[in-house]
Amino acid sequence: MALSAQDVHDKQFTLVRQATGYDIDEVDAFLDEVEAELARLHEELDAARAQLAAQPAGGGEAPAEAEAAGAGGAAARILELAQRTADEYVAEARRTADSLVGEAEERARAAVAGLEGQRAELEARVTALRTFEGEVRGRLTSYFEGQLRDLRAIAERPAEPQG
Repeated sequence: MALSAQDVHDKQFTLVRQATGYDIDEVDAFLDEVEAELARLHEELDAARAQLAAQPAGGGEAPAEAEAAGAGGAAARILELAQRTADEYVAEARRTADSLVGEAEERARAAVAGLEGQRAELEARVTALRTFEGEVRGRLTSYFEGQLRDLRAIAERPAEPQG
């Protein structure tokens, strides 16, 4: 089954998450180029077929056979050119896709490295805060225990006579 310009035009791609995937405008522009080239090649092929069909069917005459062979050769050359052009576009699309995927992977690695750095920093802060909390808790406990001892000492002292 041959790929038509309409097939390219109707092709829908799935959108991906925010920071990964392809630039939609770039993909659309490339597909527009592919669509136009496919349409042009199909027109050339149709013209060659029409030219081949318009050749008079001779009764085995040598000039008519030579002309038919020339038209068939021209059609074959057009098909070969169309295939070569399609192969070039596919190769270019693959190179572009590989490049875009590589760039996206590099950005993702950089983002992950940055987030890991932030995580390490936050973990260090949490550890420092827990240490601080333990110190404050210990100081408060000591302070309140001292106050409680002082109150008990006051409560256990004999009352002084008034007088």
